[in-house]
Amino acid sequence: MKVLLRKLVLCTMMVAAALCAQAQALYVGSYNIRYQNQGDADAGNGWQQRLPVICGQILFEHPDIFGTQEVLESQRQDLLRQLPDYDCIGLGRDDGQHGGEHANIFFDKNKVKLLDHGDFWLSENPERPGLGWDAACVRICTWGSFELKNSCLKFFFFNLHMDHVGTIARSEGAKLVVQRIREIAKGQPVVLTGDFNVDQTNEIYSIFTESGLLVDSYEKAQMRFAENGTFNSWDPELKTASRIDHVFVSPSFAVERYGVLTNAYWSEKPQTAEPIKGTDAPQEITFQKYQKRLPSDHYPVLVRLQAPCCKKTQPLLATHVETGDVEGVLDEGLAVYKAIPYAAPPVGNLRWRAPQPAKAWQGVRKCDTFGPMPPQPTRPGRTADMMSEDCLYLGIATPAKSKCEKLPVMVWIHGGGFQTEWYGGDLWKRLAQRGVVIVSIEYRTGALGFMAHPELTKESKEGHSGNYGLLDQIYALQWVQRNIAQFGGDPSKVTIFGESAGAISCSMLCASPLAKGLFRACISQSGGSFAPWSDQPRSLGLDASQKGAESQGVAFMKHLKKKNLKQLRQMDAMALCDGNVGFSGFWPCVDGYVICDDQYRLYERGEYNDVPVIVMTNSDEGALFTPGNLKAEDYQKTVKGIFGSWADEALKVYPGNTDDEAWHGFSDCFRDMGFAWPSFAWANLQSQTGKSPAYAAYLAQPSKMSFSQDPRRRGVAHADDIMYLNGHFLDQPQQYPAESATAEIIQQYWVNFAKTCNPNGKGLPYWPSFKADEPTTMQFSNGASLIMRPNSEQIDFVERYYKAKREETESSRR
Repeated sequence: MKVLLRKLVLCTMMVAAALCAQAQALYVGSYNIRYQNQGDADAGNGWQQRLPVICGQILFEHPDIFGTQEVLESQRQDLLRQLPDYDCIGLGRDDGQHGGEHANIFFDKNKVKLLDHGDFWLSENPERPGLGWDAACVRICTWGSFELKNSCLKFFFFNLHMDHVGTIARSEGAKLVVQRIREIAKGQPVVLTGDFNVDQTNEIYSIFTESGLLVDSYEKAQMRFAENGTFNSWDPELKTASRIDHVFVSPSFAVERYGVLTNAYWSEKPQTAEPIKGTDAPQEITFQKYQKRLPSDHYPVLVRLQAPCCKKTQPLLATHVETGDVEGVLDEGLAVYKAIPYAAPPVGNLRWRAPQPAKAWQGVRKCDTFGPMPPQPTRPGRTADMMSEDCLYLGIATPAKSKCEKLPVMVWIHGGGFQTEWYGGDLWKRLAQRGVVIVSIEYRTGALGFMAHPELTKESKEGHSGNYGLLDQIYALQWVQRNIAQFGGDPSKVTIFGESAGAISCSMLCASPLAKGLFRACISQSGGSFAPWSDQPRSLGLDASQKGAESQGVAFMKHLKKKNLKQLRQMDAMALCDGNVGFSGFWPCVDGYVICDDQYRLYERGEYNDVPVIVMTNSDEGALFTPGNLKAEDYQKTVKGIFGSWADEALKVYPGNTDDEAWHGFSDCFRDMGFAWPSFAWANLQSQTGKSPAYAAYLAQPSKMSFSQDPRRRGVAHADDIMYLNGHFLDQPQQYPAESATAEIIQQYWVNFAKTCNPNGKGLPYWPSFKADEPTTMQFSNGASLIMRPNSEQIDFVERYYKAKREETESSRR
């Protein structure tokens, strides 16, 4: 019985595997059917004579999807009547409706689902009908987005008929098609079919094969049946090596079979012809002389493809992005890609400009080394040779074994006060091993990322300057939308997460209209942007408008003894960002473009990207920033300088009558002003004005391990949360048993949230969304438990202080 059961299970598995493989096969084709005209009919090649032969051939082969050329509207209707399983898309080239020839795409409605479609013209103005360049005829390209039913395969299909006369039109049209494929398909699998009117030896053919996007299925086929070229001039006795009808496919497709089908049919000769007896044949066999004819002056091309996701049983170590093929490395069961350029290097005239598209490359780009750090102050372990202005790279760690897994995606934005740090610090492999794709992105920092200047504002068509680092982040998120499916990720399931300046960035992205739709959830670890702003350079607790940031940029230029923007662009990048510059503090500004207003007001009005959020702070954030030799007298002066008329109340909330008390007062004040209050404001405002839940967390796990070495530290310092997300504690459970257990809980919550937009899951304490007056804050300390919002007295003071500052700054702008 056990043997029989094992055989039954094995048989079931084999059948399932066979069905899966079958479900991923794709049968495609291209066929120029020859337009209906009187001259052909007079020569014996009339459309009504050819139609049943063409349809019979299609029904016999039954491709899933195929492109056609030279189809008039009446022919399209004839084909649909005789091919009941098929539907088609495509407009007439002459008027964008039904006039003239079509480049229709026919697809089997039972096997293929149409998701989207469109058309463009091969001309200088692709959006409307018109002759292009030196073309003899108006030419059109039809495209569709499809899903192979009962499978995970989504793909794009493009079909065209290029001009038969205009060399320039063919060349420019080819470039246009490659550009549109890049823009429309966004890295997803593509099939391009058509009558290209150039053969495989022509340089225009190379525009497609050298694009990095496409290969010729003929060249890649494992098996070919192509005894002739694809054009026949109506003569079945002509032979050529030229192929002008092509089926190009994405490199990720496996091409199993390629065929040029040279089938013919016979038209009857006059009935007066005598029957002919065959030699060496049975007596019953007689022959009648018929004329051999062809269904079209082109032969159809049919190709059997295998979807990329059917071939992968190991981590996805090679794939394709919009700019070319990439190859990763195997790391603890994950496919890791350490440096993929998502934008052009922001050097030369691109310094202090919005990010631009990365250039395509030929061949396979090995992504086995992280890209350079953005220019920043040097320090031990961070030397100038490790830095470069060419820094706009991202890293990816994926557990996917195929492209069709549609895993949730977590995009990490690193901290560093918008001045330092690096995307290569961690790819969060422990999170990736739990079933999510991790992306870590780099962005410009310091003066290169956030300097505003009147000259920069003037040269911007949007009238803004500064915030280039935020534009980098948005550009990287757009890249993720276009390309992450190639790594097994689902672009509709993106969660952004970050720490410190990365968390502040996440907060700004949640309020920026430019980031709308680029992510569906957000996790903030120690950071938010809810302070008021003024037209002065940024100061503690007060952000700057673009005008204020511009004045800082002018002061910076004077400090460097430069006269204009041109001279600043000629400077070495390190001379703008290293520690010896003697000028620092560049930060995002309210420019009316990326950041539209005081974020507190935006959230009050409900003007933000309303997505679920987790907002976490650490219990002793300020311990990392408090001077070790701080004296009570100096502390009290500092408090008075910051809070002014609010100083007496501040000293009650953050007392500092002794040196030790002053140290803790400074630490707590720094925690609340810089991290805890913005996090509270975020969760509290969203709970009042948003539709999506906000979850509040508080990391208070006791530990001897910390980035703060001061023995007076009483809790979790700033940046200590990083050790709970990477393998630091999880890899040392014997040495850090409590921290390891807490790290396990946090990671489970984080990944649940990325997968479902809700942190709750089996085996975890229930975590409700935030309510200010209820125990809804999840405290991580020797496990996880709900508490009232922590440090409420101090947070309420900061809330009152910022309310007054906000009213003051708004009054000054009236």
